[in-house]
Amino acid sequence: HPPPRFVMTLHGTPPLFTERQRFRQPLLWVPLLAGMAFGLVQLASAAREGDPSTLPGLLVGGGVLVLALAFLWWLRLETRLDEAGLHLRFRPLHRRARTIPWSEVERAWVRTYRPIREFGGWGIRLGRGGRAYTVSGRTGLQLVLRDGGRILVGTNRAPQLRVVLSGLAGRGTVEAG
Repeated sequence: HPPPRFVMTLHGTPPLFTERQRFRQPLLWVPLLAGMAFGLVQLASAAREGDPSTLPGLLVGGGVLVLALAFLWWLRLETRLDEAGLHLRFRPLHRRARTIPWSEVERAWVRTYRPIREFGGWGIRLGRGGRAYTVSGRTGLQLVLRDGGRILVGTNRAPQLRVVLSGLAGRGTVEAG
């Protein structure tokens, strides 16, 4: 994956870790595209039979499905860690990256999680374990904040993230969990 567009922080420090994730799982797209194909068949059938009453509903439903698919295709999670903190952005839902300074983080570590059981699925979620920003998989960066909040950010690059966290812990920037 190419690095996210934001490669420097406001402080001018280079990123230690960047990741961009998109919803590209076949188990998500196959049913959606099958539903779209079914809708197109229904639309063609209604047009062939000449029943004008079903046509507007099928066109609106098809348009909504196309827009939903385009939105899902465009959706992505961008994560960056640097000396200042964690920066995350779920495009296009977040206009700007959300920054969590290391000074607000009590502990940070990479862990395996259960997306459905803990958060009800993927995306931006609120669950028993706090807030989650995930796209796929079952591995994430767990943060425990000094105010008691918990944030999980999904990753598909756990080994690289562990190395970065060890380096930050070694410099006293963050306590690894």
